[in-house]
Amino acid sequence: MGATKLLNFLSSNKTEIGILFLSLFVLFIFFNWFAWILGLGRFKKKQDDDNGEKPIRYILVELFAKIINDFRHLLALIIILIFAVILGLGMLHTGFEIDKMADALQAVVSTLGGLVGSIIGYYFGESAALKRNTEEVPVRTIGVQQAVQSPDISSEDGSIFPAPEVDKNL
Repeated sequence: MGATKLLNFLSSNKTEIGILFLSLFVLFIFFNWFAWILGLGRFKKKQDDDNGEKPIRYILVELFAKIINDFRHLLALIIILIFAVILGLGMLHTGFEIDKMADALQAVVSTLGGLVGSIIGYYFGESAALKRNTEEVPVRTIGVQQAVQSPDISSEDGSIFPAPEVDKNL
């Protein structure tokens, strides 16, 4: 008798239960994101040799940089999802007739295609620039005794520019 009441309750309130679980999931994701931004819990950075104390301006700047970076990624993801959902709904609404599908595709792509193209260009351009910067910049090690801005002294007399070679056979 108790199981029947429970099943009847679940079947009559399935929308509300779904909303409850969805809101709990969103709340969990928000707190996880907030802990990551502030470096709390499992996201706490491991301390090296320093004592880990940083001024408040450093913490605030790092916080805002992470928020802006996350918002940029979140906004791109939302726009891509909106594009996909509207495209899918447009295709379903046409009843899979080719002429109507072409019109729906043209309407969706003409309105949101520029945004999606900008997002794709930004992310692929950013990854290409990072790859190019890491490949083309040679790594130069500087010895402990050599200063960063001192020129290499390679000539015998100690001058910066070596003397031109003179042909002794003349």
